Amino acid sequence: MAKMTEQTAASRPHSVLISDRQEMEISGVGEIISFDEAQILLKTDLGHMQITGKNLHVTSLSPDTGKAKVDGQIDSISYSGRKANTGRGLLGIFR
Repeated sequence: MAKMTEQTAASRPHSVLISDRQEMEISGVGEIISFDEAQILLKTDLGHMQITGKNLHVTSLSPDTGKAKVDGQIDSISYSGRKANTGRGLLGIFR
């Protein structure tokens, strides 16, 4: 039964829910790379995610489920990097 609740990074969905630019719920989070009151940098299953704003705080993080919550004044969100190559597709055939 424990295997049913475990999810690998490749199978976790990534989503972002923002309420009134003050609260954010994120799924698919692998780790928090850095944070302060002006910027939070997360490693997600789809690449790095940067959140900027004022008075930002990570209010919860669950490594088991990959869910995080942030509050404060959210000014912007940006992504960098790409989802990891799973080895599928044409390139995966020749490896």
